[in-house]
Amino acid sequence: MLAKKIEKILPTEKNLEKKRREFIEKGGGVAADDQSEWKNINLRLKSDMITKIDDIVQNERIGMNRTAWILEAIQEKFKRDES
Repeated sequence: MLAKKIEKILPTEKNLEKKRREFIEKGGGVAADDQSEWKNINLRLKSDMITKIDDIVQNERIGMNRTAWILEAIQEKFKRDES
């Protein structure tokens, strides 16, 4: 009796594989991307520019990472262009 109840609850191996395929084929999206004010972009920089940024971040701007430095540089450019 208990074995029959368990069989009803647990998926068969064939059924499980089908559900796996359906899940994978469905694909997915980025969680909460539409609700966030932040967006990801790909930014291509020459390696010498990255090296300069990393040197500044490492030696002069302790506690700051590369992304924060680039964001700060963009904000400074916006301020210069506004005035």
